[in-house]
Amino acid sequence: MNDQESTVYSSIFSMGFSLGLVCIVLFIALVQKNLNLALPAGGILIIGVGTRLWSRLSLYRLEVSVDLSTDRLFPGELLSLTVKLENRKLLPVFTGLELHSPALLADEKQLPLNGETRLLSFEKSQRIWHVTAQKRGVASPGEIRIASGDLLGLHRRIKTVTNSREIIVYPRRGEFQPLNIPFQEFFGINASKGPVEDPAWYAGTRDYSGNRPARNIHWKASARLGKLQEKLYEPTSHRKVLLVLDLSGFSLLEDTEDIEHLITSVGTLAYILMETGASFGLVTNAALTGESEGVLPIGRGPEHLGRLLEILARIDYREAINILPLLKVLDHGDLGLVYCAAGKSQAIAENLSDILPRRRRILFIFSRLAEKPAIDTSSSTGLVEPAFWMGFPAYRAGEVVCAE
Repeated sequence: MNDQESTVYSSIFSMGFSLGLVCIVLFIALVQKNLNLALPAGGILIIGVGTRLWSRLSLYRLEVSVDLSTDRLFPGELLSLTVKLENRKLLPVFTGLELHSPALLADEKQLPLNGETRLLSFEKSQRIWHVTAQKRGVASPGEIRIASGDLLGLHRRIKTVTNSREIIVYPRRGEFQPLNIPFQEFFGINASKGPVEDPAWYAGTRDYSGNRPARNIHWKASARLGKLQEKLYEPTSHRKVLLVLDLSGFSLLEDTEDIEHLITSVGTLAYILMETGASFGLVTNAALTGESEGVLPIGRGPEHLGRLLEILARIDYREAINILPLLKVLDHGDLGLVYCAAGKSQAIAENLSDILPRRRRILFIFSRLAEKPAIDTSSSTGLVEPAFWMGFPAYRAGEVVCAE
């Protein structure tokens, strides 16, 4: 908290110099016993000294506090910032408030936020601003400048109040697009809704109904029983999925829109996984604001989702670190992988070939993908077929998650 003085000058002379001249005139008038000159000089001196003293005392014992309605929100949600003032002295105070809020909390055209208030002796007051979160990020509420002074406005004192409390603005949630790929079977995303089955959990056979893909036919059982049999799989919502966000292929100062879209995609997939009961984690090589780490172990539930979204909110546009050491700490069990990056690169291929077994399920989501996946003409829904890279399906970010 800083306290400084700002004086309003009405001439080329400083206030101190002017009061010095008045003191000399008053002394001469008193020596000569000239009341016609002494009274005005005395009055000016009293006003000058009194207003300066008033301004110095105006911020004395003026308590200021800042309250937030929440410190976790999404873009488009309202945040209430309440500045509480308490005048704990006999002298009344007239104050002006100016809030310099960060751009992610308010439209730049609306900044700074201004207000005025009057506090009588031992009176309390408050000023409330409602701002709308603009974009993902982490910031403090902003700097609040409190200006006060004397009744004539000759002197002004300014106090600066800062609040170190962090406000986390999570990334937006996009709309997940249905894919013409057994993505649900790969990762168990829609298992809790019933119809989706995981081919890793074989449960037996039944008569082939004809409404399922031919790849589900169990040919050995069909030959043994003399009629077509299809494989049965148990649905599961407890699969493990690791979301990898690799920013090494981006120009961090130029590709901000692509990066934000990819961050939205990762956050939306985490929502889907949480809502369907799957376990998930996150690895990113992005630079983060604060002391957070870019590795979130596999877990599940709303609280775990909140930790993942906070990591995404803390991503800063600074140089990304090498992601290979982070990937080496992965659990090499039954773990699906969603690898999100700028585009295909030899570095990604080398990283995955070094540490991941061949049987691992992988889906790539790239911001830049040269191939144009074909429309599945056999499907009435017109779903988009994936491109393939390293034998695994690959999509553009906009084909998996549509940013709102």
